[in-house]
Amino acid sequence: MVEFSTFGEEGMVEEGFNVVDEVVIEDLTDVKEEKQLIPPSREVKLLVKKAEVKASKDNNYRWVNAQLQLVDGVDAEGKYKGKVVFGKICYYANMEMYGAKDYFKKKQHLVNLRQFAEAVGMDLAGLKINYQFIQDITGKMVVADILQTKGNEQYGPDNEVKNYKKVSTDSLV
Repeated sequence: MVEFSTFGEEGMVEEGFNVVDEVVIEDLTDVKEEKQLIPPSREVKLLVKKAEVKASKDNNYRWVNAQLQLVDGVDAEGKYKGKVVFGKICYYANMEMYGAKDYFKKKQHLVNLRQFAEAVGMDLAGLKINYQFIQDITGKMVVADILQTKGNEQYGPDNEVKNYKKVSTDSLV
């Protein structure tokens, strides 16, 4: 890429522009995404690499999207060590929209949040999901199960992370 600048009437530099070397891409019709799925695994040690808050388009459902890196892999040989999975941890569902369903009435949508918060050592009373929460969970380790969802016509199979637990002090050494 080459950057050029132009000069105005009084010799002052005006906004620059970039020239990009052209690259011809032959044919993308056969290009398909291949997901790297982690096989279903129990009690995998995961490091929270980063996290962000996400929301549905209508803002009626919100979750923490945690980028979780496999610390030791899924077996004794360390298979998939360093790979990343995403934990979708719901923290809000608009009860006017979802409240009629028993799942939400019984707060089952918050089970993952409770388990995750306990696993990273947070106080369950008065938990606030905000910038500080995201900062506090980044760099923490948890143990969890990795499942595989079947997917649907629009989205293929994917990994799901559930059953968060605190990392035992023995495995931190």
